[in-house]
Amino acid sequence: MFGKYRWLLRLIGLAIIAVALLGNLPGAWPIGIGIVGLVVFFLAGPT
Repeated sequence: MFGKYRWLLRLIGLAIIAVALLGNLPGAWPIGIGIVGLVVFFLAGPT
């Protein structure tokens, strides 16, 4: 779907997941941000 920008979507997804894991955010924020990161990562489609 995104063609040549798949690598960029995967990188952004991994960066969002890293922020969720390492950001030391309070409450349920890490879970929500992690889910968004996974959605962006898998939005790129199959490798």
